[in-house]
Amino acid sequence: MRPKHNELPHDATAELAALSSMLMDSKAVDAAAKSLVPNDFCRVDYRAAYAAILALHKANQPIDLITLKAKLDEQGIFAKIGGVEFLGSIASDVSTSVNIRHYVQIVADKARRRRMITLGNDLMAAGHDETKSLDVFDELLNAGKEVMARTDDIDTKIYSSYMAMNDYMQNLDMPKKVITTGLPTLDKVSGGIKVPSVMMLGATPSTGKTSFALNIAAAQKTGSVIIFSLEMSREMIYDRLVSIMGGVDYGVFVKSQKDAQTKQRITQVCEAIESRPLYIFDDVYSIEEQMALVAQMGATLVIVDYIQKVRTSKKSDGRRDDIEHISGEYKRMANINNCVVMLLSQISRVDRGRPTMASLKESGALEADGDYVALLHRPYVLDKDGDKSPYETEFLLDKNKFGRTFKLDLHFEGKFQTFYEVDNNSKMPF
Repeated sequence: MRPKHNELPHDATAELAALSSMLMDSKAVDAAAKSLVPNDFCRVDYRAAYAAILALHKANQPIDLITLKAKLDEQGIFAKIGGVEFLGSIASDVSTSVNIRHYVQIVADKARRRRMITLGNDLMAAGHDETKSLDVFDELLNAGKEVMARTDDIDTKIYSSYMAMNDYMQNLDMPKKVITTGLPTLDKVSGGIKVPSVMMLGATPSTGKTSFALNIAAAQKTGSVIIFSLEMSREMIYDRLVSIMGGVDYGVFVKSQKDAQTKQRITQVCEAIESRPLYIFDDVYSIEEQMALVAQMGATLVIVDYIQKVRTSKKSDGRRDDIEHISGEYKRMANINNCVVMLLSQISRVDRGRPTMASLKESGALEADGDYVALLHRPYVLDKDGDKSPYETEFLLDKNKFGRTFKLDLHFEGKFQTFYEVDNNSKMPF
């Protein structure tokens, strides 16, 4: 026999205390709404009152006995749930809003226990009903387990959706979170790289896309940076970072012997790098492993060098399907972890002309998922017999979901693996 409704686990005192707290302090509504939905209240009158309070909160209206009565009247249920006497019971409660989280926890715990009992009763009824196959029983069991496992997550999502506009309005005048690149004109025109977002950076081999990405990594003064280097070893990445950040001639790293002054400078730069939250992985090739690491460690900027080297455990019909899945997962990584994901990409060879975002290999998914699509172009790399200097570089922002596209002339100082703007002759600050 099923227990009567009033025999199910509940705590009317805690439910009343939670409602009373919300009428005293609007901040208590935020605390309650993070964990409770109306059905978590066992008593019908308390459930109706909580739903009305949420409606007032969503509409940014004051919450007190007068506005609550008006909302319940508007819904045509004020008299049905007890009228003035009901409001009086809430008003006379002596609970304090300081303890709202404690009251919420009690209400949520009792609601979860009621769901467990309901699930158990349904399973028991299915088990006794021999007209139903065991397959149906198993389906009910598995569905019930999933519901129980996801209850907290669902409640959180409901609250998040419910409060989205309220959060949006409250943060309207707040500065948007961005990361700066260290290139003044690029930062000024773009407003910085928005967080969260995905930036695709494409270039032909030997153009300097790895060094460009590391220039941006080195420019980060706050927040952590994670680099997944899938082409170069961790040691090779450190060589470039030391050259960029310390002004150390990149050529010395191919020598087996270095003079004492150079060694001292390298040691100083290494200590500076070590003091930063900068992490390099050269053996994490799968998107699934990368997602797990970023979720665990947190990051402001994630650099992947390069996307065509990334693998996935998901079964697909071919590499193009893999890239579409991987690209979508990076989009999800940026949103979930509130970070910028910079994906380096190979591009199809161009004959002396400027590349476009269509030049990205497997460009369909990359174009679609990239909030920014940028390309580096060094004419000298394509035509070494031409009249272009090895230093001349063009940064082409071919897609910008948040603003304008543009071209920026850069100088690439290969000796120090460093880019700087030509017009204002400003080197990146490290």
